[in-house]
Formats: sequence, structure tokens, C-alpha cells
Amino acid sequence: MKRIVFVTQSKYLSNPNDNWYTQQILDDDHAIISRLPDSIECQRHSWTDDQIDWSIFDLVVIRTTWDYFYKIDLFRDWIKRVNEVSTLVNSYETLLWNLDKKYLFDLQEKGIHTVKSFLLEKGKIVDLKAFVHNVGLKEFVLKPTIGGAAKNTFKLKIEELQDFQTDFESLIGVEDYLIQPFLHNILKGEISLVFIGGVYSHAVLKKAKSGDFRVQDDFGGTLHEYTASAEEVEFAENVLKCCPGDLTYARVDLVLDNDNLIALSEVELIEPELWFRRSEKASASFADELAKILS
Repeated sequence: MKRIVFVTQSKYLSNPNDNWYTQQILDDDHAIISRLPDSIECQRHSWTDDQIDWSIFDLVVIRTTWDYFYKIDLFRDWIKRVNEVSTLVNSYETLLWNLDKKYLFDLQEKGIHTVKSFLLEKGKIVDLKAFVHNVGLKEFVLKPTIGGAAKNTFKLKIEELQDFQTDFESLIGVEDYLIQPFLHNILKGEISLVFIGGVYSHAVLKKAKSGDFRVQDDFGGTLHEYTASAEEVEFAENVLKCCPGDLTYARVDLVLDNDNLIALSEVELIEPELWFRRSEKASASFADELAKILS
């Protein structure tokens, strides 16, 4: 019998308190597990569980390790160790590349239209107000290059920066940051296109709550049905052609930039939410892809 493990974090292993957020995670995983053939055993474990022997699994599938960016060195070490004794999904090469949002610059060089980004390197203190003035920004978003769930992400205006400079110096002393123009179209939502085995599966529209710019449901964002256009699907397909490794799963997040052009916000290849609970076809396709890797 073949063995697969779905990797999560400890607080998502069960749902003793009937939390709606955790239940969504369990429902997504169950949607896949229930469609795996009987010849495949599937378990769920936390990536930080030191008691797990990862070598007993034929596939180690990254699912909801949504705390990895708080423990990035530990996570890097963990995927390296797992890669030595089992097969990671997505691949080790893909995970390493996607860990840091500096991949956006790689994609720009390959002709992908991304949200315009400026890199501020760890330890290099700059006058933030002067910097954004020089690059022509009056309203912008500051975010770490390694992160998720809007961790240490700020929406700022140039007139607010005198008071923010001290905070910025503390932040840049710890990690690299990106500066991106605030996209006014984000208030209309961000489109997420899901791909399974390199094939487009389904899409959703994520909208921020009134008065916010963060589309994650952690911050009150809402999820809406969405039918991606042929142009959006083609754009996302071109993004994935530029990414390293074989992609068992992928999520491509698109927005309209301030020139009303389709732009890549992020490509999620590590632990994206894929909303299997909303698509029986997608969960069946994902189960098929895992079975195919094992065959």
C-alpha cells in the first residue's frame, strides 16, 4: 500500500471547538482524501511534529502550513530533510523558488506583467519618504518578501511616513521588503485561478471588507463565484510556464493594475488555499494527480 501525508500545522489537525475556519480546511482535505483509491493510505500531520518519520510516506503533500513564514529557517530545513527521504508535492525546487516574493522579479524578466515592485533589502536603512517620492508613489503597500496572511503588511500614504520611519527601520532590520503601488482596483477584488496538474480548474473572486484592502477571510474578506475569461486563463498559463518544476497544484492571483491591465499579484505554489470544497471536479482531479505520481 502506498502512503501519502497531507501536511498542515498542529492547530488544523482537528476541530474540537467547531471553528468555521478550521472546518473549511478539514472539508478541503476530506474532499481529496475521499476520492483517493483504496490502495492509497492518507494521513494528516503537522510539519513541526518531530515524532513523524517522513520517510515512511511515498508523497509528502504540502497543504496548509500557514505558519511557515513565521519559522522560515525551520521550514527550509524541514523541506530539505523531507526531500532527502521522500517526494515533496510540489517539488523541492518549486518550493524553494516560491518561498520569497523576489520571484516576481524573475517573472518580470521573463515577460510577465506583474504588480510593479521595488525591493528594499534587509539592513539597508533608507529614508522611506524620499524613496517613495523618487519612484513616484503617493500611496503604496509595504510587505515582506517572505510572508502570508498579510503579515507585517501596511497600506501607507506619503504624508504618513515621517511618523512611520522608526517602525520601518525596525522592520527592515529583520527582513527584505517590497514596496508596491496601492492598486485602487483591489477594492473590486482579486481573482484567484486554480490549476491542477497544469490544467485550469476553477476560479474565485476575493473581496476585502468595506474600509480594508486585505482580501483574506482572516480579515473579513469574502469569497465569490467567478468565471475566468479566456484572457485571464491564458495569462495565468503563461505565468506557470515560467515557474520551475512540475506543478501538481498552483494558484495564480491576478488584479487589475492602476492602468487597468491584468497584472500578477502572486503565484502560490507552496500552501495556497485551493477551495476543493467548492469544486468536486478539482478535488477529483487532485486525487487523480496524486495517484498518477504514485503509479
